[in-house]
Amino acid sequence: MIRTSTRRQRGFTLAELLIVISVLAIVSALLVPLAGNDGATGVRAAAELLAADIEDVQARSLAEPKNASCLVPYEDGSGWYIARMSDAATPIDGIDGQPLTRRFGSGVLSGSAKVTLTAPALSGGGLGFDDQGAPVASNSALTFLLGTDQGDLTLGVEVSAATGRVSISRP
Repeated sequence: MIRTSTRRQRGFTLAELLIVISVLAIVSALLVPLAGNDGATGVRAAAELLAADIEDVQARSLAEPKNASCLVPYEDGSGWYIARMSDAATPIDGIDGQPLTRRFGSGVLSGSAKVTLTAPALSGGGLGFDDQGAPVASNSALTFLLGTDQGDLTLGVEVSAATGRVSISRP
């Protein structure tokens, strides 16, 4: 006579455990960056966007030297915009038809509400580039400082006077 086991097995299979562990790993990988320091994350995001916009202004100036662009920081440190050197008071429109303005706490910088910008002294009020890609009227490197009131993190976006190379560093 063959015995059949009526005893119930308890526990989980190896496959079930691996699936649960994988799901937990994926969820934690997504949530850990969100739990980080908001001020520092906002400063990093703002510095990367500022560096990209400076490089965009440089590329626009190289492409159209007779109609060169410039990056103009707001006097209150709340952001910046891109304009033509011939009319630095008026932001130019982007490909979406909207003015190329950046304000901390809104739009792509919505996570950077606590960030402020300290700009170097700029001739004509904005950062422009010559037909060789170097900053106009600058004999030394230009450093834009981004930080928060809480001092979470301060980053500098530096533009080389000789080459126009843009880099991000801690001052």
